[in-house]
Amino acid sequence: MKKFIGIMVIFSLTFLFSSSLYAQNSMAEDGKSMLNLSDEGLAILAEQFEVDFANANKQKSRLIEERLEGSKTNNVIGDLELSDDFSRLRMTTFADTKTFSGEGRVGTQVGITVFHLNQQAEVQINQQKSVVIGMSRLFNESIELANVGSNYILIVSENPDKSELKYGIYNIVRLEEEKKVELENVKIDFFNNAVESGNTSFFEQLNQMR
Repeated sequence: MKKFIGIMVIFSLTFLFSSSLYAQNSMAEDGKSMLNLSDEGLAILAEQFEVDFANANKQKSRLIEERLEGSKTNNVIGDLELSDDFSRLRMTTFADTKTFSGEGRVGTQVGITVFHLNQQAEVQINQQKSVVIGMSRLFNESIELANVGSNYILIVSENPDKSELKYGIYNIVRLEEEKKVELENVKIDFFNNAVESGNTSFFEQLNQMR
């Protein structure tokens, strides 16, 4: 009996330690709720993102191009610093999930809202998460890209003493599997740089997204 109690105590301490070490799911609010946004507010964020991104594509100044293609400030949201993969505001993928990783201050609350706009420009929320960064300072969350096409990811960071809120919004375009097959079947002649494909519209579309 004493041996059993000892094992249970060790198990409990291990669980408590691991719970405080890593980022934990929380019952707190997600990104949308942390900013007190309505669906219309999310739609405005998405619209503003597209306006900023289009303007960045049109302007050729060095500063704008660096922000578009990748800037160290794009992946810093308050006390949360995401990996360099997220220095770009828009990304493309064939996968139906994307992992956001990075590190932050202990006790930082991170709220995530994943959404897209349907054909009527109405907000469809696909996923909501809230986590608190633990003692390891590591942040690692997988989000679902439910929509084939454009997915917006709102990430909100609140510092441990609840005195500051920062947010960032990213756009991940999930491409159709058929496009992946098309890409795999294309042959490129590296001597004359010709693409042996009857339809190059996909590649033009992909380049525009990058």
